Amino acid sequence: MENNNASGRYFSLVESWHWNDILSALKELYPEISLDENYKYEGDDIIRPTQFNLDRMNSLGVKVKSIREIFAECISFFQSKGVL
Repeated sequence: MENNNASGRYFSLVESWHWNDILSALKELYPEISLDENYKYEGDDIIRPTQFNLDRMNSLGVKVKSIREIFAECISFFQSKGVL
């Protein structure tokens, strides 16, 4: 998709997740995944995910997929290819 009114740099990052959230989502979407039982980080210094201002990206009117959607599509693709 091209927008002639666009100028500068745009990126399509919708959200930023902590590793705990990434691993939990993968476990939920693909229960067969082999994860160490101690994969969750529970320290006091847990880092907050990065926050972004999406105003410029949203001004283009492009629908960007969520991390969960991307994971689900990747898992489905790899399953269809016999990799998972």
